Amino acid sequence: MLDTAVALQTFFSGFGLPAFPENAVPDALYNPETGTEQSVEPPYITYELREPEPGAKSSLTARVWYIDTDYTAICTKVDEIKAAIGRGVSISVDGGAVWLWRDDQFCQFQPADEPKLKIAYLMLIIGAYKL
Repeated sequence: MLDTAVALQTFFSGFGLPAFPENAVPDALYNPETGTEQSVEPPYITYELREPEPGAKSSLTARVWYIDTDYTAICTKVDEIKAAIGRGVSISVDGGAVWLWRDDQFCQFQPADEPKLKIAYLMLIIGAYKL
């Protein structure tokens, strides 16, 4: 499972935004450049930590979070993630790979209590091909 967790972290943090497992967004992160902690606020990405049995597939969700007055920035980021996945993306792990595919209904936007909070809910399929 650790190799899958690292693979998912590597993939989702590759879009120029901080990425965190779902329900594990810290209140603050240490900034080594300033020597201080900075509060964590959108934009960022959250994702489920999940690993299917070898050779099997499972659903996986991720969310892209932005605070903005319109949907331009968040839609641009979703398009970047969509392009990176393409028809499926392989992430190497010890003894195999983890694959991600877009689900048929890849993206929908969640309603939020705060009008400026934009949340893109991404639906994916994960497959594990490991020894």
